[in-house]
Amino acid sequence: MPLEAISDIIKKLRLKKPVGEKMMNKFGLGLFAALHFVIIGCGGSGSVNTSTPEEAIKALNGAMNARNPEAVWELMSKSAKEDAERYFRKIIANETRKEMVSKLMQVDSATLESMTTKEFFIEFMKGNFKAIDDMAERFGQKADLTLEIIDIKVEGDKATVKIKDPSDKEQTMLLVKEDGCWKFGANPMKRE
Repeated sequence: MPLEAISDIIKKLRLKKPVGEKMMNKFGLGLFAALHFVIIGCGGSGSVNTSTPEEAIKALNGAMNARNPEAVWELMSKSAKEDAERYFRKIIANETRKEMVSKLMQVDSATLESMTTKEFFIEFMKGNFKAIDDMAERFGQKADLTLEIIDIKVEGDKATVKIKDPSDKEQTMLLVKEDGCWKFGANPMKRE
């Protein structure tokens, strides 16, 4: 995948069976690169409870395993959406990146340019979910995208959550409290 964040985030997916983990690697990376922008929210119509950091991680796990990019977007923090906007604008401004992303998303450049950041994020996530599920299906498996909580430290309106990602690697997720709800910060996954 041509997106810079991909190689730093997750090396493989945890599968229900070990067969095919290495083959899943490339596809899992794209999905979890999208997590660079993901944050969970609470309150309002149709949303889930994220009144604690634990509930935020639970909600993220639910959205990811349900393969619901719209829910993921709606649960992002303001700063995460601003980061997504900046990232999308960088893609549009660079002809080489724009062409590569257009091919990956199977849309022409004009269509890509006309998308909102939300539309881009949702279509990008849908493509990654499909690639992961298609690869897992080839091995008679289902990709498990669940994050396991190891430790949580809350300091005021910020929380650091140590998790084990689907490749069993420990990661740190940064959460912020917005309007009484815990959401992922602009850079939720930080390498240890």
